[in-house]
Amino acid sequence: MIANPLPRSAWTVLACAALAACGGGTPDAGDTVATTAEADGRATIASTASPGAVRLASASAAGTPGDIGGQVCAISADGQQVLMRSASSNLVPNDSNFQDDLFLKNLATGAVTRVNTNAAGAAIVNRTGLLCHGMSQDGTWVAFTASTGGSSLFQPGPELEASLLLKNTRTGELLRVSPPRSSLPNISSFTFGSMTPDGSRVAFIAQPTTTYLGFYTTVANGPALLMVYDRPQRQVVNLSTTVLLDAGPGLASQASNRVLISPDGSDVAYDSRRDHPAAGDTNGQPDVLLVSVATGAVRLAGLPPQSPSNAVPQRFTADGLRLVVELPSDGPVGVSGVYAVTLATGGSQLLLPFGQANRPRAYDVDDTASRVAFLRFDPATAQRQYAFVRDTATGSEQRADRSATNVNGNGNTTTFAIAGNGQHVALGSSSTNLLSLPRRTYPWQVYVKTLQGAPAAQ
Repeated sequence: MIANPLPRSAWTVLACAALAACGGGTPDAGDTVATTAEADGRATIASTASPGAVRLASASAAGTPGDIGGQVCAISADGQQVLMRSASSNLVPNDSNFQDDLFLKNLATGAVTRVNTNAAGAAIVNRTGLLCHGMSQDGTWVAFTASTGGSSLFQPGPELEASLLLKNTRTGELLRVSPPRSSLPNISSFTFGSMTPDGSRVAFIAQPTTTYLGFYTTVANGPALLMVYDRPQRQVVNLSTTVLLDAGPGLASQASNRVLISPDGSDVAYDSRRDHPAAGDTNGQPDVLLVSVATGAVRLAGLPPQSPSNAVPQRFTADGLRLVVELPSDGPVGVSGVYAVTLATGGSQLLLPFGQANRPRAYDVDDTASRVAFLRFDPATAQRQYAFVRDTATGSEQRADRSATNVNGNGNTTTFAIAGNGQHVALGSSSTNLLSLPRRTYPWQVYVKTLQGAPAAQ
């Protein structure tokens, strides 16, 4: 049973024409990416890339590199589709808005789909408000934020505001996830949390408006609301009757307020410094908790020991049995880092330790917590960021920004994502030696690296 649903009429559902995959043209000389432009089938596609191979994702269907490269947003579970943000004008035909767009690249077929399009198939232009959040496991559903209202997207629509949206990349259907701000008092914006692997549910936070008190201090005018959008039902579940996030009337937001929905959509994990007495949480310290979407019941996530300060949930493993969290030095083994916690028993595994002098800049975990991809500064210069992948069972590491001939990248890596199967990493890099590309190619491009070996058994 769905708790506290908002009425279906609270937002609009748009059915768009199917987006056409772009094709045609002749690949540039020296470009080694595949140029097959077959029908864009998005079922799980077996990888044809050999271990160590590097493929160009920021390329048109004809294989031409993007004229302004791109940034990685997500990669599908099988590593064959890459979601990216790019201002390139040559990835799809008739891209003349001179703005960033979201593109989905199918490496198996070469097809490129522009995601941020309205009902008429025209790009939704957002000079500052276009944010890419992620996609379903097979790339069918993409979550992003764009400005809505007026004639830009929904007609008629509410006032111009940033809305969470779901796009079906097969059919073109566009769904509004977040309700209009006018329907919720004291709400200023919406923060994406996560979506289920099949894209059927999306967890997000409705952020309260704030009042500035001076001396760099603001307080919330109302509660932050934890919500779940149920796509099959076209409803929003408001879980805020039992969930107490940090931001509330008269309170400042202190924890990360990161919300993660479980793979089956039944539970949402979140962190909060506010006590939840009904769940046995009365210690007055930060905790990671779980709330049932069906009943609203809250329980502790079972981290050992209870209440490590500043614990941040990061993702569920694909089986839903473990929760990946970032813990400080008061974690289970006295080492700060990324852990996988078994929810049923509280047992934990250290996936990635954080060194004081060489803390990873960012990280991403695969579906089974077998591999962690992360960015680390060059220890010699502390200028460039390099991409690494760590096998969590053995502790062995390999560079992800390497060419197929095992030459380390000569540039900087800023965005990345690891595929659910742990075999591929998407990289946004300025390296010019990862692939042989045409001369005068823009240095920042998106690549997919197929890793050496297989993750060690857990």
